[in-house]
Amino acid sequence: MKIAVTYLMVVLMCVSCRDNGPDSQSPDNALRRDRRIDLILKKHYTGFAYAFEARGPLTIAQFEEELIRSYEEWSKLKERVYGPVKGFADSELGKDCARFKREHRERDELYFFKSDLRSWSNLNGREGYVLIRKNELIDLIVTVIN
Repeated sequence: MKIAVTYLMVVLMCVSCRDNGPDSQSPDNALRRDRRIDLILKKHYTGFAYAFEARGPLTIAQFEEELIRSYEEWSKLKERVYGPVKGFADSELGKDCARFKREHRERDELYFFKSDLRSWSNLNGREGYVLIRKNELIDLIVTVIN
C-alpha cells in the first residue's frame, strides 16, 4: 500500500511540474510573458505610456494563418466600399508576412501583442505581431492602430 501511495504521489508531482513548465499558460507565466514583451516593445515605442499584452509564442504557420484570416475578413469589408482589393500575397500585409518568414530563425519567438484598453480609449491603441530574438525586437508588424 505504501508503495502504491508513493508511486501515485510521484506521478502527481511529475504532472504538476509538467503543467507549470515554461510553456504553461498559467497566470504567472502569462504575466511574466506580458511584462517581458511589454519591456521589449517599450524600447521600440519610446515614451509609450500604455501597457502591452501578449499571446504566444506562435509558430510561423499560426502567424501566417492569423494574418491571412484577418486580411480576408478586412478585404470583404473594404471590397464592399472601394471595389476589388489585392490578394494577400500582393498586399502590404502579405509582404510583411513574407519578410517575417525570411527573418525568422529557429530559436526566435513570435508573439501577437495588443496595447491595453486605456490606450484604445485615448485613441493610441495598437496591435500586431513582434519577432523577438534573444530578448531583442527583430521586427514587428502593426495590424491595427487608432
